[in-house]
Amino acid sequence: MGTLKKIVANHQPNYFPWLGYFNKIYKSDTFVFLDDVQYPRTSSGNVVNRCKILCNGEAKWLTCSINKPSSLAKISQLQIKDGIKSKNFEKLKQYYKKSPFFKEVIDFIEELMLFEDKNLSAYNINAIKKICQKLGIDREFILQSSLNTQMAKEDLMIEITKKVGGTIYLSGNGARAYQKEENFKKQGLELIYQDFKPKEYPQIGAKEFIGGLSIIDALFNVGFLATKELITA
Repeated sequence: MGTLKKIVANHQPNYFPWLGYFNKIYKSDTFVFLDDVQYPRTSSGNVVNRCKILCNGEAKWLTCSINKPSSLAKISQLQIKDGIKSKNFEKLKQYYKKSPFFKEVIDFIEELMLFEDKNLSAYNINAIKKICQKLGIDREFILQSSLNTQMAKEDLMIEITKKVGGTIYLSGNGARAYQKEENFKKQGLELIYQDFKPKEYPQIGAKEFIGGLSIIDALFNVGFLATKELITA
């Protein structure tokens, strides 16, 4: 008998991520939340506490404001500012009140948006797990902070995959530029890439399709069942 294959993926616990994030979870057996890495300081690459939603037919950032972190703060140490959860929820209600699946989705979104934990990582992870559960995507979730990792960058991906018993590391396409397949092979691991290409779906108020928005946008526009189909296609 051959070795049992186990696909491992990981990512920072982002704020109501886009469809591609959930596709990565779907394609993995074990998904590790990178909560023990440094909070990204540049706004261009930071979606740990913000996501894009549709506002009057245009993409708009929805930011979950946090208390000012130290320069070396890890994602697991970030704290959400008081009052921002309810403000963001009210914005969503205003932006999506005329969407086709508003009544079907709004109570579920409210539960996630108003989740009481002030720790950003725990808050985001709760939302991601609950969305997966609602869509019937059952996977093993592990916190990086529970693994006592020591490495960085590519070596961290190898370390995490081995620590959770993986044989295959599923990477996002953005890492193609710096990851080397031979480094994974030396550790007995296979490196594969996600290559997710989102399909277009109807978006209320948009003249043409806008990709890369939070999964919230798909849920309000096409509902739970069709959103799962977009993720798993």
